[in-house]
Amino acid sequence: MEVGFKWKIKKRMDWIDCDIKRPKIGEDVLIYCGYVTVANYYGSFQDSEGNSFQYVTHWMPLPDGPEGEK
Repeated sequence: MEVGFKWKIKKRMDWIDCDIKRPKIGEDVLIYCGYVTVANYYGSFQDSEGNSFQYVTHWMPLPDGPEGEK
């Protein structure tokens, strides 16, 4: 009997160091700034209300949505 979840991973997503690479302007991404949240990049990382995040060290593209979802 198998217990637990089976995860189907299509591609590995790694955190990207902000000192090495930045997202494209206007891209929505996950950021790490002591915690993980979603932000948009416009030369700085901002939330949906335009507030800037300080001390963002890493980011990654948003994952794809569930299969069959639009």
